[in-house]
Amino acid sequence: SLKFLLPKLLEAKKGMIERYENALKTIKPKDDRAGEVRALLTSLLEEHREQLKTLQEAATRVATQKT
Repeated sequence: SLKFLLPKLLEAKKGMIERYENALKTIKPKDDRAGEVRALLTSLLEEHREQLKTLQEAATRVATQKT
């Protein structure tokens, strides 16, 4: 059911966001193509954050639904 699945998806998405944030912290400006990699990771991170918002909204709707 969604009440079971959504919290698991939320936690997985939060974990993914944390990993992307950690990856961004490890990129050194001197590394080859650091700017390109940083831009790509930042773009993907923003997508994950938007998806997290969507999941949170869905979880709120499911939690407030009457059964």
